[in-house]
Amino acid sequence: MLDQFNQRSYQLEHLDKGDYSPEEYEGCISELQRVNQWLGDARALRNTLFREIENKGLRSFSLLDVGAGSGELLRVAAQWARQKGRLIRAVGLELNERSAKQRSRVRRVSQK
Repeated sequence: MLDQFNQRSYQLEHLDKGDYSPEEYEGCISELQRVNQWLGDARALRNTLFREIENKGLRSFSLLDVGAGSGELLRVAAQWARQKGRLIRAVGLELNERSAKQRSRVRRVSQK
């Protein structure tokens, strides 16, 4: 069963093809946010980028998220920066028109 993971697939993912209904899209985005929160990219940010920012003592930093989807990781980074009293300049790039339109704006977070 796990043999299928021995070789990388270069096929487009379902989200990249755009062959889904609005309901399927919303469900997928919700699931991706949940996965990223508990197992995926948000955890990786905490264990790598955020740790490195703290180790270097940076008070401000910029973050570019290519393929930003719903902007969830930018929100995670903005929340972390706010909690740590750091200034973040976050930019998300997304080619999927539906994702780009539905992303919440991530505001500039500054130390108060």
